[in-house]
Amino acid sequence: MKKAFLGNIEEEKFEFPLEALKKHFIALGSSGSGKTVLCKVIMEEAARNKIPAIILDPQGDLASLAILGKDTEKQGITKDMQDSYTKNTKITIFTPCSSKGVPICINPLKVPKEKIEKEELINIIQQVANATANLLGYRDDDRGHAAQSIIYFVLLDSYETKKDIKSFSNLANIIENLPEKIKEKAREFTSSSRDIKELVRKIKYLTIGGKNLLFQFGIPLNIETLLKNKENKTQISIIYLNTLRSEKEKHFFLAMLSTSLYQWMLSNPSKNLQALYYIDEIAEYIPAGAKKPVTKEILQLIFKQARKYGVGCVISTQNPGDIDYKAFAQFGTWAVGRLTTKQDRDKIKDALKSLAGSQINTIIDELPKLQPSEFIFFSPDVLKDIKKLKSRYLITKHTTLTENDVKKIIPESIRNKFKHIEEQPEENKPTEKTMPHLHIGIRSKQLNRIVESKKKRALIVLGPKNESIEEIKLFFKPIIMTKIRQMKRGLIKKTIEEHIVLFDGINGDLLRFKNNSLKNLDGFSHLLGLTDDEITIIRILSKSTRDLTSSDIAATLGLTESLVKKTVTNLMKKKIVSYSGKAGKTHLWNSLIKINIPEIVSKVSSPELTISEEPEDAEIIKEKVNIDQLSDAVRSYFKSSNIVEHYTIYYPFYQIKLNDKNKIRVLNISAVSGKVID
Repeated sequence: MKKAFLGNIEEEKFEFPLEALKKHFIALGSSGSGKTVLCKVIMEEAARNKIPAIILDPQGDLASLAILGKDTEKQGITKDMQDSYTKNTKITIFTPCSSKGVPICINPLKVPKEKIEKEELINIIQQVANATANLLGYRDDDRGHAAQSIIYFVLLDSYETKKDIKSFSNLANIIENLPEKIKEKAREFTSSSRDIKELVRKIKYLTIGGKNLLFQFGIPLNIETLLKNKENKTQISIIYLNTLRSEKEKHFFLAMLSTSLYQWMLSNPSKNLQALYYIDEIAEYIPAGAKKPVTKEILQLIFKQARKYGVGCVISTQNPGDIDYKAFAQFGTWAVGRLTTKQDRDKIKDALKSLAGSQINTIIDELPKLQPSEFIFFSPDVLKDIKKLKSRYLITKHTTLTENDVKKIIPESIRNKFKHIEEQPEENKPTEKTMPHLHIGIRSKQLNRIVESKKKRALIVLGPKNESIEEIKLFFKPIIMTKIRQMKRGLIKKTIEEHIVLFDGINGDLLRFKNNSLKNLDGFSHLLGLTDDEITIIRILSKSTRDLTSSDIAATLGLTESLVKKTVTNLMKKKIVSYSGKAGKTHLWNSLIKINIPEIVSKVSSPELTISEEPEDAEIIKEKVNIDQLSDAVRSYFKSSNIVEHYTIYYPFYQIKLNDKNKIRVLNISAVSGKVID
């Protein structure tokens, strides 16, 4: 029997039979309790025992399973353990929409090719239809249900006729010209051609720009690929979700991956444990109460049925009070670490009563007192009594990896295969007539009056206006519209706020949109491409009323003075920081960039934008901002803030060329407000 060395129970080595994972494993505990480390121990032990795993990494700390720890022998990790992990295991980090790791894409429109039970078919197709409608922005209302139903009937027809829907462009074309048999079924849910047109338009948006990467860039999602490799090694596949820039995309990807896994299980049953499926911090994907994200139903289905097919599920969360209570019933082994809130302890108390019996109150009272890596361990199929487990140290390094960290550990030979995104098919390219843009309020008559008032006179006061209009052209300037999620910590609890914030798509500066006018807030673009330490130091220097010394900065940030000096020297080379002390005296640093940004993101929030979809003949200015760098700068400058969604809209403006005796003057006028812009 394959066993996993998890740690010590009552000072003795504890080996857990891996077959027990068919009934699933859950680790609970507050931040810092060690629950993620314990789950990583299980992944290491699975790899050593030749059990492959698919791991969902929402934060970046699971990807470090690919990095060996240092001085592990001092922590009780033997060389044999290390060798059995490294020599027989292949760890691949997949990065959706990015070539930082191994890019992976997904075709959610792919229906089963083999014949399966009707109930199972309905589950699969319904899940795909619901997830797709959610990604398109539909809510759980009548319009959303209508969209889901139409997609469902199209997918069902694809299965019955064995005709693949290869892309969202194809899906849009089918819905735009619905076959009569599908149209008859759809009438039961919607009779409005307007609803059909809206659905088609939303689907076509998925074929434009960055959104299309999720479906076309990288290795197509295939469960066999995630569980097996040509080298005959144990495959550990880590899906690094941080490369997906919105929570909606993360939920969609997880829902589609889970649906693919469910479909694979049906065709690959096993009596023995054949694979693990690990999702860290699962609370938001299967929440308690009436909340129904697209991930909830498919995860409930997998937790309920996976054991029959030899797939073990491992999950963890620091918020057990937020998880749907029905999920708890499906997990046969529990590791409960330190829980500090009464709400969380009360939530698991009911779930554990049947296991703990008369011990339950004693156990619940002990939970806040547990040390990091200590767990109350429940596994009725393995242990007769509830025990206290002290988890072992990791073979690998426990650290959080950024996208650039992932890039460094993926061989160049692998990444080079995906370095360049192939040219999009002509049908998928955005055109001047399909770009979402701000509503154009200034048309020809108004524009002519504005231009006339701006023409220069030959004489200062009363002379004739000699300038003539040489050319008028409408341009679309890219604006990156982001949703920034900001966490605020109060005395009692933390609150989360979300704000719509705009960035210049050409240089990356923050934008303020007020009274139909767009204004650049200079300074933010200088942060793009800098390290976290560099941005943090700029932030401190920019807000200080005096010059600061290296030791001042080091003390504030908890860094060494030598690291601060090295960092500010790099900033000096970039002409962002200056040295204002005298030779031979203490270093005094000052930020040359006084970033003109309000401290609170909400002050530049722009909820009043009106987006138009009217076709316009306009020339598009190409977007130049690297969204990864923009996200890093937001996270570092605005503490406890992250970009959770982003997409590009366009700001329309007229470029007027005025001619005076062959001297050309260019005038840019906002097509939104009619004001002259830089």
